[in-house]
Amino acid sequence: MLLNYEEHIDSDVVVFDYIVQTNQQQPYDKLAKSLGSAIYPVSSFTESKFAFFIDLIKVIKRLDQPVIVHSHLNYVNALTLTAAFLAGAKIRISHSHSNYNTNLGKHLLRAATRFILRCISNYHWACSEDAGKWLYGSKWFETSPTSGIINNAIDIEEFTFSNKRRERIRKHLNLENKKIWVHVGSLTAAKNHEFLFQVFAEYCKENNDSVLLLCGDGPLKEQLIIKAVSLGIENSVYFLGNVDKVSDVLMGGDLFLLPSKFEGLPVSVLEAQATGIPCITSNVVPESIIIEGLSERIETYDVDAWIQAVKRKLQHQSSRENAHFAISELGYNIKIEAQKLTSVYCKMLE
Repeated sequence: MLLNYEEHIDSDVVVFDYIVQTNQQQPYDKLAKSLGSAIYPVSSFTESKFAFFIDLIKVIKRLDQPVIVHSHLNYVNALTLTAAFLAGAKIRISHSHSNYNTNLGKHLLRAATRFILRCISNYHWACSEDAGKWLYGSKWFETSPTSGIINNAIDIEEFTFSNKRRERIRKHLNLENKKIWVHVGSLTAAKNHEFLFQVFAEYCKENNDSVLLLCGDGPLKEQLIIKAVSLGIENSVYFLGNVDKVSDVLMGGDLFLLPSKFEGLPVSVLEAQATGIPCITSNVVPESIIIEGLSERIETYDVDAWIQAVKRKLQHQSSRENAHFAISELGYNIKIEAQKLTSVYCKMLE
């Protein structure tokens, strides 16, 4: 989300530095450094919470002041912003990106997190209303003067449909005569790929006209390859990994699916809709970003219900050229939103 914004923000006014929980090279490191950002590795929170906390304090103390610490780790924000407070950071922003429906143990953790965040954070932001209510509490998020929604905006021009780009990518993939299903997201449990594979496998029992393209990487890749083999769809599922031009794949596709178990505000749905590709999502995706007529939210994880939705979308393809206008009108144009965020940051530092 921040890299999207950073590409459209004047680096003479705002510079982003990143604190990451790994020493290994990441897909976006090169882009971040090209934009003038520094990257500071710290210990992994999952491996050692204490080491993570101490490393954060050390890193933030070294940064030039004034500094804004903007944390995007959901409930872990309570720990990161406590470290920021102890390190002397005057402005501390908590940002929620999830609406995860947790079990009782994590409900108790969330209650403690809410208390800490209300005390330690100056600002309480979220990518959607649902994500804000999840982390901070419904009534508090709706009424607090420190709360707000920062849209996960996209580059509208990059995702404006082009038939030329569509034909080029389909030819490049040698899939001109196939119905192309597309999924964009990390290969993690939250994205619910196993259910997606079940839907695809069931559809393929009666139809041999489709392939499934997966854009993204993650820890479940090997497990998902095995799952595809067990369902007999391994020759029709393409693991593309991290793709430089996701927009090309979306334009080449005929259907976008996102059966996630939880989401905050998925940028992939905004990007997909901007290209005009018909979308089917689970009901954890905020209804506020769904374009009527183009996209459909399914209220259940019933395979038959999803297959019926797939058939409806594949049978009724419409013109895609003007879909990007609807995304811009909803307030997700990165050029406009980046200017707003810059103004907010500058006002904080006055």
